Amino acid sequence: MFNFYKGILYRGIPIYSSNLIIALKQKGCIVNEWSCPTSLVKLPRFIIDLLFVFSEQFIMPLMCYFGKYDKVIYPYNSCSILAAFGDKSLLIIHDFIPNKKAKEKISLSALYIILTQRIHTFFKRDVAFVSATTKRIARNVAWLKACTFYLFPNSFYILEEKLSELNFHKDSDCNYTVLISGNGENKEFSKAMELWKSCENCKSQKLKVIGLGSQQEWAYGIIKRREIENVIILPILSDDELISEIKNACLMWAHSTHEGFGRPVIEGRICGKNVLASNISAFREHRDDYVFLYNNQSFCEKYLLALLSNNTDNSHYKVKYHIILEEQIEKWLRKH
Repeated sequence: MFNFYKGILYRGIPIYSSNLIIALKQKGCIVNEWSCPTSLVKLPRFIIDLLFVFSEQFIMPLMCYFGKYDKVIYPYNSCSILAAFGDKSLLIIHDFIPNKKAKEKISLSALYIILTQRIHTFFKRDVAFVSATTKRIARNVAWLKACTFYLFPNSFYILEEKLSELNFHKDSDCNYTVLISGNGENKEFSKAMELWKSCENCKSQKLKVIGLGSQQEWAYGIIKRREIENVIILPILSDDELISEIKNACLMWAHSTHEGFGRPVIEGRICGKNVLASNISAFREHRDDYVFLYNNQSFCEKYLLALLSNNTDNSHYKVKYHIILEEQIEKWLRKH
């Protein structure tokens, strides 16, 4: 498993990969995880990104060849070009955001992703998708039609284990909402702050933001320019701290324009919270009576409804995606 950014990034694909390893082990696989050496994680980000490319293109295929591994998984939307010449690699696609960039605006990282994906699929190698939405889109993508598709959805083994093992202190005074965000364009943090400020019902609540711990200065700059006073950007949190913040919140909020899976919705539901979420396809997949979808015009109305709605089923949420993932892993293993 090429989980390079584990220890560098604290949400997103590293969490996805760590949970996927658990599912693979449950199916009897012996899994070796390769991530960035801890001695290098403090290097400037552009150097780490270069190391990622070098590791993915050269180190991983060589390790696979000389280590005689049966399979290698590339979970970061890109994959090794050398590995495409064999049949051992699995590319995992989370979304098609890099592929939708206008040609004049395309970044080097998006170009790298597009190039490696095209070569992998040219050789008709296996591809897995993290959500039914992404897989459905893929069926209409010409350069993917010759590949074998799998659905490897997000899983939540680590979160469920933490919740079963730890006793979290429940504050009696519930006075804040948790927003799961980031500095990616799809997270629209600036727009989320505009929505928060525009809603009169939000003024009596605090907002705690998770996911911007390493970009606090940037985030507080946006908050200051909009003259918002009741928003706190939380630092990078441990797993226990993150769960505690969610468990003690009144409400979970997920704002985004595009998502591969929509992990925050499930995290909120597992922790027994009502979830306020943007009305996008990835979030709609997880909709139940305790997920409240909004657009820019209905944000305040849905926020109040989610806040006041009584979640009486907060301890019985079952993650349906684990069964799907385990079945798809078994199908993939049988193929080879």
